[in-house]
Order: sequence, then C-alpha cells, then structure tokens
Amino acid sequence: MGTRDVADRLPGFLWQQPEEVVREGWDAVRAGKPVCYTGVANKVSAAAMRPIPGRIGYVLGRTLNPFE
Repeated sequence: MGTRDVADRLPGFLWQQPEEVVREGWDAVRAGKPVCYTGVANKVSAAAMRPIPGRIGYVLGRTLNPFE
C-alpha cells in the first residue's frame, strides 16, 4: 500500500487547502514565529502533546503515524 492509499483513507477534516497552509505559514514568518501549526487538527494535536515528555511523544508519534 502506498502513501496515496493511506492518505486517501484519512478523514477530510485532517486536510487543508495548500493556499491556506501557505497563508498561515507566511503570516507566521512575518510575525517572526519560528514554528507554525496550521489547521485546527494540527493545533489540537500540538497542544495535546505539549505536556508529554519528549521521548514519550516521539514514541507515540512513531507508533500512531498512519504512513508507516
């Protein structure tokens, strides 16, 4: 199974239009922010991972990655 097959199975709310991602990214660059999470799903995921220690977060990310 290829990456496209896996990506096609993810729910639509996890995806953003490229123009929206670019706009949010450029806004972050202009604001001097070194890190930018675009979209609600990514912002919620990032906030949920913040209190988790780094090594555990790494293992969770590797385990829950739908593309591996």
